[in-house]
Amino acid sequence: MRICVIENSEDLARYFVDHTHGIDVDVFPVWKDPVFPHDDYDAYVLTGDYHNISDGLLPFHETELEFIDTVRGKRIFASCFAHQLVARRFGGKVGKRELRLLGWHPALVKEPHPVFKGIGKKPYFLSLNGDEVTRKPASARVLATNPDCSFQILLYDDILTCQAHPEILYDDAISIMRKHRARLADRCPDMDDLIRQTAIFANDNASRRFMRNVMEWLLA
Repeated sequence: MRICVIENSEDLARYFVDHTHGIDVDVFPVWKDPVFPHDDYDAYVLTGDYHNISDGLLPFHETELEFIDTVRGKRIFASCFAHQLVARRFGGKVGKRELRLLGWHPALVKEPHPVFKGIGKKPYFLSLNGDEVTRKPASARVLATNPDCSFQILLYDDILTCQAHPEILYDDAISIMRKHRARLADRCPDMDDLIRQTAIFANDNASRRFMRNVMEWLLA
């Protein structure tokens, strides 16, 4: 069984690869070389992106929209930016948030699904988004919502998308917040206070279990 990871920005694929124990994985860094795979993989993962959809799509993003069509019938998991890109592909709308959603926030489970097995009905995952889905596509079912993000996890038959970053664990999240502080500080609460308090809600166990469930779902 093989999974292909479409990497939309530098160094984002590794957070998914860390959850693929025993699974063959190939990474396509399309941000650097806009070459997409054929449909000969068993499943696909689309990563986040440091770019915002509200700032306009780059040429390789337009190709990615077409790529989603070429692999229909295969299962896909899409995170953050890719969650928004999939929503846009199926007729939803994406817009800029007034304030960035940053730190650990709950995913309030609304509909049962195998990816929630063993994590309860209110897991906390990392959020880093400045944009969000403002209108979901008619074909999408809402699996989980959030007090500050109505469309947290969506399902379109064989495509599962998540606004948050369950693939990123606490230590990496803190590193990302510090490394990209200037970018993330735009339209967000006090960064120092956020970094101090985020450990209260960070839950690596929930993230690991969710991602293990995602991998099992992708290859089922």
